[in-house]
Amino acid sequence: MEEEEILLERYGLEPAEKDREEIGERLRREIGDANRKDNEAMKLLCVLLYSFGRPEDALTIWAAKSSGFDAGIAVESELLIGAGLDDTMLYLLEGEDLTEGAPAAALLRHLEGLQEALLTPRGELLAFYRNYYGTDS
Repeated sequence: MEEEEILLERYGLEPAEKDREEIGERLRREIGDANRKDNEAMKLLCVLLYSFGRPEDALTIWAAKSSGFDAGIAVESELLIGAGLDDTMLYLLEGEDLTEGAPAAALLRHLEGLQEALLTPRGELLAFYRNYYGTDS
């Protein structure tokens, strides 16, 4: 059984709030795994975090997206804004280190450069991933 199937069986595509911390930790481990065979499990973990709609998860998803060239392609920019573009940018502006070189500063620049492209409504993006992963939950 592929890791993505195991994750979907364990959490579904829209996991329970009680699983958020565990999913975040699994994603951080996946980011740090220099031996991962591909980026599919990491991408799914990003989708799961996205589904919670929390702006603070954007930095973890950004770390995944920034972990390598292939990861940058696999993890779509829209997954950075589960809370919505405005709320995510506001979160970064009000509570994160925006000094040059800080991850939040790089994420904010990335979002500013993509504002027009990030217009897929949240429900549509989740519907896309339900279809992509062949699940109803």
